[in-house]
Amino acid sequence: MKFSLNYYGGMADEHLLDFYDASRAMMGFERTLALTAHLVINDEIITQVTSLKGARVLLAPMEAGSLRIPAYVVAGATAIYSLGSLEQDNPIGHLMYSAYDAMVHAALGTGLNYDKPLREHIQAPQAPIKQFLPNDPKIQALVEKCEAPLAEMHRPITKSETARSAEIVEGRGVRMPRPIGPPLTSETYDILRYAERDLKPSMIFGKVASYNLNSFKGRMFCMHEQRLISFVLSEQCRGPNEVKRIVESLGANAADINSDASIIKFHVIAERRRTGSVRSYRVMQLSE
Repeated sequence: MKFSLNYYGGMADEHLLDFYDASRAMMGFERTLALTAHLVINDEIITQVTSLKGARVLLAPMEAGSLRIPAYVVAGATAIYSLGSLEQDNPIGHLMYSAYDAMVHAALGTGLNYDKPLREHIQAPQAPIKQFLPNDPKIQALVEKCEAPLAEMHRPITKSETARSAEIVEGRGVRMPRPIGPPLTSETYDILRYAERDLKPSMIFGKVASYNLNSFKGRMFCMHEQRLISFVLSEQCRGPNEVKRIVESLGANAADINSDASIIKFHVIAERRRTGSVRSYRVMQLSE
């Protein structure tokens, strides 16, 4: 499947961008595509692009226009199906598009507007293919991994200001390309960087999935959100007893991911995106 990142305005209209910002934007573009492709093909979230299995993201020559950076997502021989061989109007062919589109919309807090073939497919009584939506826990987890690279894609707009706006599109051969999310602007960059903490603690249940003894940071599987969320222990919650419980939860979770022995009751202050979704937790207390 073909995707492109297109810049407009400023020096981009003369087919020029700041070299450093353009390179960072390209890396961010590749990372978002790779993380999304891995979710679609392998049904899991990875943290490193080098862990991508079953697909490759290939850079194509620059195209005419203001400044267009094309990329192809091509499935490998080990993939369940080949993304590159799908018909664009085939419901399976929409899966990569819908996951990437849902992720960008979820990150930027905008609504979806599906085209007619996909809308008819979703409304079918027995739709054979899963449809990704912004509130899907796996899309929310993907957003966490893609927020930083999405911000990098804004660099020509917000840092060097060699462009005024950008758009991500999925190319469809002779047909009109489909947009991915809203246009990227300085306003969407502000949305990505926005964070607000709850005024009052809330109680959640979770299983520790990773933990760093030096930084007091980790990740938990939140039972309410049904996804992995980053956390940090507050200064008052870093005593030997609290750390011991965190490590015990991690060990029990590693031994049996389905066991309830690893569940901890946390009192947390949530940090939220402008969309209201949880970005991370600051752990204030552990309860019995």
